[in-house]
Amino acid sequence: MSKCIKHRFVTLSILVALAPLGLACSGGSDLQSEDLGSTKQAYVTPGPGFQVAFQGIAGTLWESGNPTKDTGGAMMAATSPSIAGLSSGGFEVAFQGDKTYMWITGNAGVGNTWLGLDSATSPSIAALPGGGYEIAFQANTHELWVNGSAGTGSLGYPMMPGTNPAIIAHGLSYLIYFQHQNGNLWYVGDTAGNAGPAHWVAWDTGYPMAPHTSPTLVAINAIGLNPSSAAFEGAFQHQNGHVHIYGTESVKELDYAMAPNTSPSIARVPPDQYGIERFKIAFHGDAAHGHHLFISGGDGNGKDTYDTGYPITPNTSPSIAMSPNGNWEVAFQRTVNGQGHLWFYGTQVTADTNGLMRAGTSPSITAVK
Repeated sequence: MSKCIKHRFVTLSILVALAPLGLACSGGSDLQSEDLGSTKQAYVTPGPGFQVAFQGIAGTLWESGNPTKDTGGAMMAATSPSIAGLSSGGFEVAFQGDKTYMWITGNAGVGNTWLGLDSATSPSIAALPGGGYEIAFQANTHELWVNGSAGTGSLGYPMMPGTNPAIIAHGLSYLIYFQHQNGNLWYVGDTAGNAGPAHWVAWDTGYPMAPHTSPTLVAINAIGLNPSSAAFEGAFQHQNGHVHIYGTESVKELDYAMAPNTSPSIARVPPDQYGIERFKIAFHGDAAHGHHLFISGGDGNGKDTYDTGYPITPNTSPSIAMSPNGNWEVAFQRTVNGQGHLWFYGTQVTADTNGLMRAGTSPSITAVK
């Protein structure tokens, strides 16, 4: 079969039948204490209410949480999975397989979509409030594509090679941030939170992004895993190397430098006593700051940004998630004794998981019901 993306695709309704193609629904080995590379140690999982996906040192997709296991799904080198907690419970993971096709695994479907991704790129998955999911990715045609419960096909916008989009459920539809071929941050989708062409827009923000970086996006002013309002906020590495935020609540630069070739991650903070919601950002600080994990709160000014003191492996990025009760966790790769380890930092668990990660890859974390 040709790897051209336009030849064939598989959507949610028939994916379960594809499990025999190499990724079993319940395959892999569950871990309590497992040989994780060169040492045999107890495996540390994230706090309750979180699930992590990452590429293990042997090049297969791993899940950490409930369950914790090596799924056995072979991944393309230098790519990372994306995980989303489903509105009905459980989770779904999207990733680039070792033959460049996009695969999914989880509670909503398992199988090969037969959709070709651009080399060294990773998909982004979002749970839809009415059930199911939608995935955004850069196809091997360098166009922005979507696949999932809300439709499959090219959106017709050229992406910067080697970059990844970010997708969120937004009201009754979805919204996507991405680095356009012109190098700027763009967004496309339903900005009003209402399904229908009258609210569908594509917009060049005019903000140039750093090379080899990707944006992050979150819906805010919403409760739990079912966003329903029109507010959203995103973050990205500007061409000047600093963290920038762009969305309906704030558009500004945070005066903190990021490491080259890395991308931030953003999560929604639950409402305070006044009903006001904010956001929290995790990012990889630059060399002058020791390549440390930084956390920035949701004041929109960066005044509550701090250095955690935990170093991140160069050319990798953290992932942050927030549970409805206000707990939050960051997953990231840290080099320990020459090997990349999966680490957690947050309100429930801050520890080395003893899970070994493949070089040049980043984990993905989500809140789950």
